[in-house]
Amino acid sequence: MAKVEIKQAGAGKTKITLDGKDISSMVTRFSFGRDASKTELPILHLDVIGTDMSIDSACIPELPDIFKPFYERKKQA
Repeated sequence: MAKVEIKQAGAGKTKITLDGKDISSMVTRFSFGRDASKTELPILHLDVIGTDMSIDSACIPELPDIFKPFYERKKQA
């Protein structure tokens, strides 16, 4: 798992690091939540600006609605 740190960096400023790299300038919003039916751990939601992105994972991410017209879901992987 990635190490995420969120620290207050002065009045109205927040510093967010991901594995030690400052990503504050790319984050437009963050929030915390908890889904009691699935896990007791808090869930961090980050909205980031990212156009050059790759995901190395066994999961299939859900696209934001704005991108859905430009992609077609595969029938079978």
